[in-house]
Amino acid sequence: MLFRLLSAFAPSMIAQFLIIPSAAANYALPPMEYTLFCRSYPAECNRSTGRLPDEAAALLHLQSVNSLANGAITPIRQSSDGWRLYPSHGDCADYAVSKRHTLLSIGWPASQLRLAEVAIRKTGEHHLVLLAFVHGSIWVLDNLQKEVVKLHDVENRYRIVRFASPNPDIWMTSVLTK
Repeated sequence: MLFRLLSAFAPSMIAQFLIIPSAAANYALPPMEYTLFCRSYPAECNRSTGRLPDEAAALLHLQSVNSLANGAITPIRQSSDGWRLYPSHGDCADYAVSKRHTLLSIGWPASQLRLAEVAIRKTGEHHLVLLAFVHGSIWVLDNLQKEVVKLHDVENRYRIVRFASPNPDIWMTSVLTK
């Protein structure tokens, strides 16, 4: 089914979904939890448009939103309630979608905010973070980190398993991290 979906796109349209050369990316199905989240919160999964602020303002937004969500949600190991926006108690997915929701609500374009499933290198545990694409850099918003950091600064901490493309219905695996 995914092949039929992708073959319906002209090659030039597929190129807009890639942030790295196509030889280094493969398409993947979104996590099932993402699909269920989109059924519960359809507006969160639309391709919203917005305007990316200048770099200084963008970094201030990212840090503020990361701190807000990290302080507003009490961490639990694994939620059985699916992905939710700003629950009182939540897991990594709840943090990531809440941060994305807040940035979208202040006008960020959805194409610059990508959910990413990562594997923690020390434990192999899968974890969800938010990637923010800001003027040529990729920033990571993670509930396990107080500060927002560049992806290349945490490559030793985890590797990307799959991440959302600008089209939220298509996820990709890649060599963003090895």
